[in-house]
Amino acid sequence: MTAGIGEIVHESLKLGSNEYYNYLKKASNKTNINYWPEPSVNRWTLKMDIEMAKAMSEGYIDDGVNVFPCIMSSHSNSIALQNEFEKYPKLITYSNINNTNERTYIPVNNPNESRPLSKIGFNIKKDIISKIKSGIIPFKYKYLASLVSIYHIRNDIKVWDDICNSGLFDIWSPTAPFSNIYGKKDPIILLIRVYELENEYPHKHIDFKASPYFGKLMGDTVFENIKPVIDNDNFLNKTKKLDTILLKNDALRYKEIFLNEEATEDYEEGYYVKNLHVTI
Repeated sequence: MTAGIGEIVHESLKLGSNEYYNYLKKASNKTNINYWPEPSVNRWTLKMDIEMAKAMSEGYIDDGVNVFPCIMSSHSNSIALQNEFEKYPKLITYSNINNTNERTYIPVNNPNESRPLSKIGFNIKKDIISKIKSGIIPFKYKYLASLVSIYHIRNDIKVWDDICNSGLFDIWSPTAPFSNIYGKKDPIILLIRVYELENEYPHKHIDFKASPYFGKLMGDTVFENIKPVIDNDNFLNKTKKLDTILLKNDALRYKEIFLNEEATEDYEEGYYVKNLHVTI
């Protein structure tokens, strides 16, 4: 199959079947970062709320466990999907700290008012603000987001209530992702696998003002020893959990999985890449 092209998961691949789990495992382990021999990174960055960027890349502690979200609510015409995100991973950058709301609840009958954080998300925000006030840079530009799957869903607050209280998306109040795609023609969930680069991408090679919605990379850099922030088994378990929640609520319309069968090098904890090019 051509690398980076989505396959629709049909009903014949039933949740719980070995065929389906093997398919998920293959997609999770062979994401579009595995282009070989010269992996390419998108010229556009994936700009997200700083709390989200921090949680997806570095995780947060909950009951003694380091938790990493790996999903985003979106829609089929979103900026996030533009510039061939399904083919080329994007460097994660972030939006202004004031973009998010510090309240932990907003009534569902007014979904456009704001995107409130949960208590967990609010604590992440407080920590980021504290670091900024102390002159500490709160986030390093050394994480790549690889698009694994697109879930075309029925947007329902009950679904988000389950997702946001399951360890998948707990930094948000359920109203936040629900509001983010409220009224959109094709609401979706992006399943993203984040990879850490050994070296930070040089700030001078990022045009942060290219757009309010994304930055642009302006040069090539050599990265080495790229590794996923979530190990293979945990990432697969998160995928299964999301599938289960959506199917239980009859909220999954269909799902696209992005495979890269052209990759020839297997890996466990990480792999070595000599050159990581930026697409022009």
